[in-house]
Amino acid sequence: VQSGVAVSGVDIIVTGEVLELAANAKSRFFSTVITSECKMVIKASNLKDGSVTTRNVEGALTQTVFWFDHDDVRKMVGLVLKDGFDRFVNDTKIEDGTIKSVR
Repeated sequence: VQSGVAVSGVDIIVTGEVLELAANAKSRFFSTVITSECKMVIKASNLKDGSVTTRNVEGALTQTVFWFDHDDVRKMVGLVLKDGFDRFVNDTKIEDGTIKSVR
């Protein structure tokens, strides 16, 4: 996936790759536990100065539901992917026109 973003006149390209993605639904007495796990690598490149930051992001989410529905699994997969990307964005900053990882 590739997209361009303009921030204060700085052109940034964000790319990423999902390395592992898994979802599991385990039935229990009167409930189902849904787990979604993801490992991905996300890279942001600043076209203006050539600075690059790359992060490996891992995450897992769990939800227990009373009535199981396949849409619950789809939602969990979407949430774990969004959580990983959000953490990348929160840990990345642009300072003096250079993109940097906060961590």
